[in-house]
Amino acid sequence: MVKTPKSNTAQTSSTKRPTRTSAPVSFANESNSEDTRWEGPDTVTREREDVEYESDDGLELGKFMQELQTKKTTLLSTAFDNQKKATYDSARKQAKETSQEGLGYLEDLRVMLLKLKKDEIPFKKYSHEVDPLWKNRETSLASLYDLYPSVVDDLFVRRAQVIDDASGMIRINPSKREKALRSFLENARREVDRSRQKEIEATDASKLIKHYKALLFG
Repeated sequence: MVKTPKSNTAQTSSTKRPTRTSAPVSFANESNSEDTRWEGPDTVTREREDVEYESDDGLELGKFMQELQTKKTTLLSTAFDNQKKATYDSARKQAKETSQEGLGYLEDLRVMLLKLKKDEIPFKKYSHEVDPLWKNRETSLASLYDLYPSVVDDLFVRRAQVIDDASGMIRINPSKREKALRSFLENARREVDRSRQKEIEATDASKLIKHYKALLFG
């Protein structure tokens, strides 16, 4: 049987079929479970755009976090400055009030010292007023003695007699003498203590007055 050749029509139809410009080709890799595919230029462009978008998002996020941290730092700094200013204002106000109270106290003290100084009696004035009285007393006693010399002499004699009689009574009764001696010593001790206390009070008052005068006129 003789084979007939294929018609030219079949060849022409086969030659007119459009050819593929790019077809996805996949290669199976036996070592990996995933397929490695070849991608076209459009896919690469989209991937680049995605990477750029992700990079822009990261930059925006970093910028936002930086601005947030800056605002937080600014708020903390402002709060600290306000607290420091409030503390300084309170301390300044308290110091001013304390200073004003001290000045008021010194002013009251100055007024009191001026009043005391005004009411103070000078020693010379007092001595000048006492000297005439003392001289008049001596003159009066001398005149009295000239008028009644016997009475004055008898007065001294009688006083000496009374003292002698009292001394004799003490010698006769030792218990009364001991009691009188103790009473005398007790009275003397009280008088000495009272004198010392008055002396201490006078010294303290003098020191206080000198201190106030130093504060006032210093």
